[in-house]
Amino acid sequence: MIKKEKGITLIALVVTIIVLIILAGVSISLIVGENGIINMAKKAQEDTKIAEQEEKQQLNHLYLESQMVKDLVETVKVGDYIVYSTENLTTPQNVSGGYATVSDTARTPANYTGYWRVLENNGQNVTIISDQSVGNVAINGIGGFNNVATCLNTIANWYKTEFAVSARGVGTGDVSKLSANSMLKTGYSYWTTETGRGTAGTSYFGYYIDANGNRATADFHALNTDKDQQVTSGMRPIIVLADTVKIESGNGDKENPYILFKE
Repeated sequence: MIKKEKGITLIALVVTIIVLIILAGVSISLIVGENGIINMAKKAQEDTKIAEQEEKQQLNHLYLESQMVKDLVETVKVGDYIVYSTENLTTPQNVSGGYATVSDTARTPANYTGYWRVLENNGQNVTIISDQSVGNVAINGIGGFNNVATCLNTIANWYKTEFAVSARGVGTGDVSKLSANSMLKTGYSYWTTETGRGTAGTSYFGYYIDANGNRATADFHALNTDKDQQVTSGMRPIIVLADTVKIESGNGDKENPYILFKE
């Protein structure tokens, strides 16, 4: 009896080879194709390097920024120039009561584009004053005499921004500080909050700083006529800066004033 041996036919072998070739082609494509494992790995490696470089640049930028930022109190000195912007304060203001008339220039703080100067640095807060007059204020009669300080402080508060904690007009103590640091003379006159009365009791006057930096008087109610009169002078607001204000750039010179920012 003849025993038959089992085996694979030629057709089955060919089919098997074809399947293997197809599988090999797919595998090769997955490995070395455009979207294959090798290319994807290279791309991932490149993306990682790019991300590392970007992160390094960002860290360097943050480091440089941290080196540029200066503490306000620890940096500025009296007399330094500062950019304190009021450009967003565009709403015109006014003083009620009829005892004072404020010029259109002063009524809108955004109109003032001059510098500010450091008036005081007490180790906690920095106080600044406008380098120039922000506009004119006409004060009238006994009513004006009684409200000079209120009027000037009100106007100064128009110039408060988010950088400021308080504001005021130029007081007697401020005049002393301005004088001690050669900052009284500006080429124009400006009011102080100080007032006085004549010995006869019918003379009511206020004090201002004239264009040459001298203290002078202005009669709101004259002794010789016993009548109210109106006197006009300039206005220099004083601003106390918040302790969160920092210096972004500058060196305090007029040509390169300090630029501020708030944390």
